[in-house]
Amino acid sequence: MGWWGALLLLAAGVALAIAGLERGRTRTAQRDAFPQHEGRLSVAGISESVVVLRDAQGFPQVLATSETDAWFGLGFVHAQDRLAQMLWLVRLARGTTAEVVGPSGLDSDRHARTLGLGRIADAEWETLGAPARGVLEAYAAGVNARLGRLELGGAGSPVTAAEVELPLDLWRPADSLAVLKLHAWALSGSVDASLVLHDLLKQLGGVEARPFFPRAGWGEPVPSSDRPPMTAGPAVSPWVDPLRAAVGLAGASAGSTAWVVSGEHTASGFPVLGADVHLEPTVPLLLHVAHVRGGSVDVAGAMIPGLPIVWTGHNGRVAWGATHARAAVTDLYSERIAERDDEPRDHYHTGRRWRPLEIRVETLAVRGAEPEQFVVRSTGHGPLLDLAVGGSEAFAVAWAGAGARGGATVAALLAAARAPDAESFRAALAGVSTPAVAVVFADVEGAGGLQVAGWIPQRALASDLVPVPGRAPWYDWEGPTPFEKLPRATLGEGVPFVMAADNRLHTLGARRGEWLWRPGVRAARLDTLLSAAIVDAGFDLEAAELVQSDVMETRGRALAKAALALIDTGRLGSEAGEVVETLRGWDGEAGSDSVGAAAYHAFVVALTRRLFAERLGEDLFRRWLALPYADPVGVVYAMVQGVGDDDPWSDRETVSVAVAGALRDARLELASRLGGSRRKWVWGRLHEIVFRPFVPSPGTAPLGPFEVGGSGTTLATAEYAPDAPFDVRMASLFRLAADTGSLDAVHVLLAPGASEHPGHPDYGGGLERWQRGRGAPLGFDRAPTAHTRLVLEPRS
Repeated sequence: MGWWGALLLLAAGVALAIAGLERGRTRTAQRDAFPQHEGRLSVAGISESVVVLRDAQGFPQVLATSETDAWFGLGFVHAQDRLAQMLWLVRLARGTTAEVVGPSGLDSDRHARTLGLGRIADAEWETLGAPARGVLEAYAAGVNARLGRLELGGAGSPVTAAEVELPLDLWRPADSLAVLKLHAWALSGSVDASLVLHDLLKQLGGVEARPFFPRAGWGEPVPSSDRPPMTAGPAVSPWVDPLRAAVGLAGASAGSTAWVVSGEHTASGFPVLGADVHLEPTVPLLLHVAHVRGGSVDVAGAMIPGLPIVWTGHNGRVAWGATHARAAVTDLYSERIAERDDEPRDHYHTGRRWRPLEIRVETLAVRGAEPEQFVVRSTGHGPLLDLAVGGSEAFAVAWAGAGARGGATVAALLAAARAPDAESFRAALAGVSTPAVAVVFADVEGAGGLQVAGWIPQRALASDLVPVPGRAPWYDWEGPTPFEKLPRATLGEGVPFVMAADNRLHTLGARRGEWLWRPGVRAARLDTLLSAAIVDAGFDLEAAELVQSDVMETRGRALAKAALALIDTGRLGSEAGEVVETLRGWDGEAGSDSVGAAAYHAFVVALTRRLFAERLGEDLFRRWLALPYADPVGVVYAMVQGVGDDDPWSDRETVSVAVAGALRDARLELASRLGGSRRKWVWGRLHEIVFRPFVPSPGTAPLGPFEVGGSGTTLATAEYAPDAPFDVRMASLFRLAADTGSLDAVHVLLAPGASEHPGHPDYGGGLERWQRGRGAPLGFDRAPTAHTRLVLEPRS
């Protein structure tokens, strides 16, 4: 071997030894951070012992004698499972992430400070009523009790917090309101849309831009006269909301689906409810599952760590699923800002007179750099966004959540969690402000329905989601839509089920409300499945989970058929002919093992690019594809379906050439990524999900990849970004199925798991069930469900 070979072997051995030591240190740090789930702990802040049971999934149940102690216990277990995530959410809301991660956090910090999310939350705290105030105070005390154990060395810091040196700041009650503000803003989703639609108007003009606006459901013609003429304005620079991406709500299918079937059509004779939430795959997920019982509160379900509100769950009497209403609750106002020497400095024009801008200076601490100061200027409509418009025009954002109203949402949803029946539950929703939600619910007596709730603006003149002139008072909001005028439905005679999906919603006689894209694709499939399932009155939890696992691409199959009818497939050549043959034989199922689904999605991505990329320009094309809630495939479908109409996009020759080219492009894409053999064109091999760390910690590895089926329009949602095929960017990662006749056996799925601690059994423990689509019971009334038991004892 010689001395050189021996030296190489020695160096390799040393390297392996060092790597082994590093792995050992990592495992030790991970284990030290694991929270205590069994035994006894002495804590200050409770009056009597609190018992924390956990099931095999790691979902905690907090049992206390008093309500105050119960909320304390919830805060404690949230901090056990998700402390780093909670502290990061607060920093996102208050615009202080750059203090931790350096300049990479500045974009989101500037935006949070411009919107004033933290300032609004603090103002809301000062006006919050006593009952909700008491809940948030007790919850914060529980979080801080966990922080106190970490400070005293009773447990190790979360690994992700330690890796980024995230300070373990005490939790303030107002921090929960800040998290709510952040969540509500991230769901709003229409500032990006307004800017893209604005530039589509500028690029294309009103007629050609019309198909890109929210429209009727798929299969219906593009409306031609239901909106006033649209005009172009100044160009804006590309802008993507940094807060929405940080929270994990940047996809087109952000939100959720919920539905309930009347007891007249179920096996138990009681309503059966299903709900799922679409979120970006992160580890941990934005949601956590817990059950809280003490005093007058007994509620279980999905919560955002840091906020003791159950968005989807049950209280033993009522079950509910909250979805994003997709209401337009933001508007952009194009403001005239003084810029000439003869105009008053730092003023804007209302259309009648000059008024002074409200000005404040924000200072951002930046790790490794000097602090940054920037000026926030506001008009009567709201703060001016830094969009680099140029000239004397600037855009102010009006947002329904900008008023001190979030505390009302907390109070309303806490009241809903105590509701003894469906009527009381619906009445409690009247207090919801932001975010605007569509809630499906049912009670143990068989009553149920749907209710939209929230501060949804009434407009004298529609904005059409594009910036409107700030100098025109007829575009100003006229206050919220009255609760009794918001969309609602009731289970009953002739109404076997109700749903809140992507179906259209209508206000009831009020001034016009505006809605984001609601193409109705999932709703149509859900209607088909539920209508078929209730025929024999045997609908149950197993049937509900099958509905939630459905991956049928109804519109995809129709689009493929219509597109192939436009061309002479005999002239395409053998290679593109393989794609044609595959599409013709496709049954519409988009399971992970489907060859037809892979061919379809490769084709529709290529067709979208051929139809629009050159005409829009690469930058605008990509911005459009990335819009939250928008439906690019629906626009493609309208173009293909409308061939021969007067629509300039539906010229037969243009669309036919695009279809033929897209078939060839799809063949090249599939062959280059999956191989030349058609047997290898399996959708799951293209369509993978990876769970990124929620807290941007470079030392924490993502989970995955895992092969999945579905798409952004299937009930089992697994949306991919069309401009970066075909990685999953949003999926239905939380699901609940409940039979109100047996609420101690609600089925729940949460992927990847309950815990944020790498290496812990609950870190990715939910993935296997999620992949199978079969939930675990969420209920602790039966002794075998208790997997671990921890007792929190009051410290004298």
